[in-house]
Amino acid sequence: MLVDLNEFSTGRTKADLPPNSRSAWAGDFSGRPELISGLQPIIEQEWLFNAPLTVRQSLAALRAWWRVLDEAERIPEDFEGVEITRVTGVEHLNDLHYVMSKRLSISANNHGQFIRPVNLRRQQLDLPPLYWPSPDSHHQDSDAPTNWEMEAIRHRLKHGWFAVLDRWALADRNVPDLNAWKHQSLDTRRETGHAVYRAVVAASGNPLPSMSDVATAIGYPSETIYWLYPLGEFQSGLYPDGMDLRYAFHICLLYSGWNVQTLLDLDIDGRFIEEHPTNPEYHLVYGFKDRGESEHFCLGRSKRSDSIGTILRTIVARTKPLRRLLRKELICVKKALRKDQNNLKLIERRIDLSLSMKSPWLFADPMGRGVRRLTQANVNVEHQTTFLRRVIQEINEKQPSDRKIRESITPSDFRDAYIGFAYEFSNYSILAAKVAATHKYAGTTQRYLRHKAWRAHSSKKVREFSTEVWQEIEVHRHIEPAILRAKMDFGGVSESERQRLKDYKRSRTRIGVGCRDFKNPPPSIAPEHVDGSGCRVQRCNLCRTHRILYDDSYDHIARRQAELEDIQENMSVPAWAQSTFPDEVEWAEDDLKLFDPDLVQGRLTFWREEIRSGRHRPISMEGEYK
Repeated sequence: MLVDLNEFSTGRTKADLPPNSRSAWAGDFSGRPELISGLQPIIEQEWLFNAPLTVRQSLAALRAWWRVLDEAERIPEDFEGVEITRVTGVEHLNDLHYVMSKRLSISANNHGQFIRPVNLRRQQLDLPPLYWPSPDSHHQDSDAPTNWEMEAIRHRLKHGWFAVLDRWALADRNVPDLNAWKHQSLDTRRETGHAVYRAVVAASGNPLPSMSDVATAIGYPSETIYWLYPLGEFQSGLYPDGMDLRYAFHICLLYSGWNVQTLLDLDIDGRFIEEHPTNPEYHLVYGFKDRGESEHFCLGRSKRSDSIGTILRTIVARTKPLRRLLRKELICVKKALRKDQNNLKLIERRIDLSLSMKSPWLFADPMGRGVRRLTQANVNVEHQTTFLRRVIQEINEKQPSDRKIRESITPSDFRDAYIGFAYEFSNYSILAAKVAATHKYAGTTQRYLRHKAWRAHSSKKVREFSTEVWQEIEVHRHIEPAILRAKMDFGGVSESERQRLKDYKRSRTRIGVGCRDFKNPPPSIAPEHVDGSGCRVQRCNLCRTHRILYDDSYDHIARRQAELEDIQENMSVPAWAQSTFPDEVEWAEDDLKLFDPDLVQGRLTFWREEIRSGRHRPISMEGEYK
């Protein structure tokens, strides 16, 4: 098909279209001959093998972006004296155009159709690419879980595990007694269930006796004992069930930062839990990652009932009788295999029993299916939902509408959150993230952070920051760093908070800076300070703990430096050298380097002239404690 790019050079209006095509016209746009001329060679190469429909979509994308550029250059009437450079080449594109594209709801497809040739052209001109994330590349489902989301989940999981411990402690108070039920009425016999069941387990040596086994042991006339139904309730007083282990597993997953499979593959017969070599209050849990053929370890505190080692030790101790039951069955399976070596069912059962005996994640199935273990297939599976989704739904029932946790969070996100927390808490240190991820090489961690959920998180922050900057410019005509920080960290600021900041910034010391605690200056600055009064010395350049620099503090700091220069000229060399004035000069010079050099030099020249002419005289505050 013929591709005509002339409209992007000359511009196009609705009147240029045939009458039958005007109803679908999205808007006029002006011509940009230099811009389309620079992009034309790249467009020819990129579109050469595209289907006609794709080419038409690409042309529509260019028209949409030409309208974006026009809109960005349309200056409001009240913006007097504002100049916006007209885009005639890719070098003139900036974040203003990206923000405008979001306001005009440019789609992901139109975004990509434009940004790709633009960045290729910028590459030809030795310019850095534009980092403009696609508007649809950020999906909430792929976001790394935030710290507050993970903390809420951790709190719920922890209390779920504590409820298991409380249940076992309550059940353990029952003393085994085969005849306890005989002394109770029919209505109260169920209260003796734990004592009776434990007595049957102790007498028979079978850790999971069935209903008929219990009836035989206690001499009950029927094989169905209604006041003991369901029997799983009394099994759960001795052993964990699948739900109990899911609470425990997800806590361990959260605290270890391991992959799901690494935690599932823990081997209690191998290197499992060891005491910390230097600190007896801690322990180490070891796991092996098959895919990387590497050993991993995590640290836990022994006194905590929800630490990973304590949880695992508790589960292994509780499931010891179940493990003996599996061992007996394994012996029987091996004997049967000697007679029938090619029996696939026996071979599969032998493998399953061997894996189960090494796993700490054993549980008694309350549905009477014997001893099972957690696997990838059931670790997060519940009837018609997932375990983690149900936990999140329970949390959200008590959360305000603007504080709901995303139900899309999965167990594999726990590792992302663990590494992401270490990355953020260490002020974005790749080394700290590498240690948290137990990677061998920092390059692996860098790729992980780029390709995993933190990439989406970073893109989100870039978009938020860009939007907030332009909103501050458009609405308030000024960018205040403190306001930007508050909006990024807390979602917004009120008008009263803006006014409070203005009032706070108007409260200045003589040096033109703010003070964190004006009524309590450090003794090194004001050794004779009287409690309750304001700082009378106000040598703020020396006060590195209290002073707060503002964007216009350079004027007063320049004045103080000029005063110090005058003091030095009228003071003996020994006296000057033994005072703290040289330190104050050094700090003032360092502070002034933070500001525009032209503005600083202008104010220094002004104040030096003011002092030289006698129009300004340096003030000595309370002797200044030279």
